[in-house]
Amino acid sequence: MTPARFHLTLLIGRRLYWEADAEGLMEVPDAAEAAHGLLCFDTHDHRQACRRARSARAGAQAFMREWGEAVHVLDLSRELGAQYGRDLRHGPAAPAAGLLSGLQLLDRLARRAGVTQDNRVLGLRLGAVGQHGRSLVLLFAYDGAGELLRFQEAANPPSLAYLLEDFCRGCAVQATVEDVIWFDHRDVLAVLPQMRPYPIEESLLGHPVRVWWQNAARALVGTAAMVTLVLAGLTADLWWAGHQLARIRAAEDVSQLHVQQLLGGAAGVVARAASAPTNLLFGDAEALWLPGTRVRVAARPGEALYTLLVETDGSDGRSGTADGQPTVAGRALADRLAAVGRHPPPAGLQALDPASSGDLHALYLRFRRSTPVPDFVALAAAGS
Repeated sequence: MTPARFHLTLLIGRRLYWEADAEGLMEVPDAAEAAHGLLCFDTHDHRQACRRARSARAGAQAFMREWGEAVHVLDLSRELGAQYGRDLRHGPAAPAAGLLSGLQLLDRLARRAGVTQDNRVLGLRLGAVGQHGRSLVLLFAYDGAGELLRFQEAANPPSLAYLLEDFCRGCAVQATVEDVIWFDHRDVLAVLPQMRPYPIEESLLGHPVRVWWQNAARALVGTAAMVTLVLAGLTADLWWAGHQLARIRAAEDVSQLHVQQLLGGAAGVVARAASAPTNLLFGDAEALWLPGTRVRVAARPGEALYTLLVETDGSDGRSGTADGQPTVAGRALADRLAAVGRHPPPAGLQALDPASSGDLHALYLRFRRSTPVPDFVALAAAGS
């Protein structure tokens, strides 16, 4: 069923909210009534065209390289040939139906109209434009590869021609009012049921926390299984030598099954205590990370080792200099290394000797943190 109204938000000096329907446009205080999601048009909304399918993780890395922001990625590379990224820490609070990318809306409108965005200007007109009523006009210019060149919004513009002329000057595009592919509220309502909201979940170092916990859980299950097997034997020896064994022997009604249950309980206590302090490890890793770097963490009994990887060449393999002068990539590398040098490690981390890859394409800064080793004898007794 086609919705009767929709809600959108813009940044025009401050964050504003509107409700649009067949009757016109009305400014509202917030998005509390946005039953079909809130359309967002602002500088925190990003888009990348994809000529082939791409994973959300690869998209997050691509958005980080281009915008320097860790974003939540909506992957529609198979359906619309694009991915959308937004840092949900900035902007409006998400209503129950979620936040909707305004750039996704334009892609769906263009597909419905049977046009491509290549070298085109698309426009969205809402309300009584050019009359004495409330209105909004949004303009989008795309290059020959379908990438967004410029976006501009205007509330209550007196003239479309004047607004378009000013817009085209800012992006070196030639277009008249007749050249623009225009859409209105009816087009928006028609595609609104197809819109997909941004996934809402916390992220760490540019990846959803859910992924970190899944990987950590897999590693901890394997580690806990090994620790439980080894320590179960140790616990059995301790139990046999201690006063618990004397009590078990003295009690004729205690079965071998009861003994096994006691041992299993103690092993569980030991395994839980031997688990790595994941909150501390993730906190250290996030504090070490800087844009353009990667952090690796290796935990073992008694210590955690961190490696901060700084790539010393561009992903396309170009050198940092040309004709003796720094290139853009070279200056970016110098800025990255300077930022790393100014960034102190978290308290409690010991700096180790740095290293580099054999081809000198990466620099490795290494750190160590001591972590407590459990008292297994005391833990075994506590398990009883």
